[in-house]
Amino acid sequence: MASGPASRIECFNQPLPILDAKTLAFKSVQPSGDSTKQAVPPVILHHVPCKQFLDLANKALQSSKLTNNTPSHGPIATTFPKLPLQTESDVFQASSLYIIHPIMEILHVLYPGKWTIHAELDDKKAPHKLESLEDPGTKQKESAVRYDLIFKSTADPDKTIAVLEYKRRGLIRYNDFELAMVSNNASPREITLRKEKASTGNLLKTNGISYCKQVCLYAQISECKHVALFNWQHLLLFDFHQLKTSGDISHTAGEEAKISWVHEDQRRGFMEQALIRKALLGWLLKAFDDFESQ
Repeated sequence: MASGPASRIECFNQPLPILDAKTLAFKSVQPSGDSTKQAVPPVILHHVPCKQFLDLANKALQSSKLTNNTPSHGPIATTFPKLPLQTESDVFQASSLYIIHPIMEILHVLYPGKWTIHAELDDKKAPHKLESLEDPGTKQKESAVRYDLIFKSTADPDKTIAVLEYKRRGLIRYNDFELAMVSNNASPREITLRKEKASTGNLLKTNGISYCKQVCLYAQISECKHVALFNWQHLLLFDFHQLKTSGDISHTAGEEAKISWVHEDQRRGFMEQALIRKALLGWLLKAFDDFESQ
C-alpha cells in the first residue's frame, strides 16, 4: 500500500514529486517591456555554494520551534502525477502546492506576523522606471511591473524581503549563463579578464541575457537584493549585493552579483545537485535574516 504525503517537515528532505515528464523544446525569449530592455544585467556572476542555504534550512527544521509544533507535522498536498507542467502558470500552481505552502508553514512558525506573500503583484511606486501595462477596464496604459511571487514586511508594506520569478520548463539553460559565472573566490585578475572579454560582447547568451535583465530590474525596483528564478527543473538564487537603493534609476542592480544554481538531477560546472525545496527554504531564511538585520 502506498504511503501518504510527506509531512511539512519531512518534505524538505525529499526531491520534488515527479509530475508531467513531457520534454519541452527550448525557445529564445526577449524582454517585452522598455524597462526590461533598458536594464543592464550583471557582467559577473559569483557562484556561491548552496551549502549555506541547506545548512540554514537544516538548522531551522531541527529547531524545537518546528519539531514541537503540531501543524508542522501535517501532510503536504497529495501528489497528482498527471498535474501538467506545460506552462509558466502550471509551474506556479505546482510550486504553490508542493513548495511554497510548506515553506509558508515554516515561516509562519519562525517569523509569526512579520510577513505577507503576494502573487501577481503590480509595483507602482516608481512609475518613471516601470513597465507599461494596459488596464483592460479603461484601455489606458498604467505604469507597473508585476512580480510572480513576492514576500513583503507587515511592519512596512513598502519593504520587500524576497522575490520569486517563474518560468516555463525548458527555457533555462546552463550554457546561457556559463561564461559569466566565476568562483566566489576568483582572483581580481580573473574578474578583470572576464570584464574585458564582456566589453567586446555579452558573456550571457540568449535567455541568460533576458532573464538576468529581468531579475536585476526586479531587484532595483523592489530595492531587494534577493531575487530567484525557478522553472521546476532549475532554481537560480541571486544576491545582488552591489544593489544601490534610494531612488537609483541607473537601470542596473550592480556590475556583479552572487548566484547559487540548484538542480535535483544534474551537476555541471557551477550547477549543483541538491534538494530544491530545502535550498529555496534556506535562501528565504537568509533573506528574512538579512531583512531583520537592516
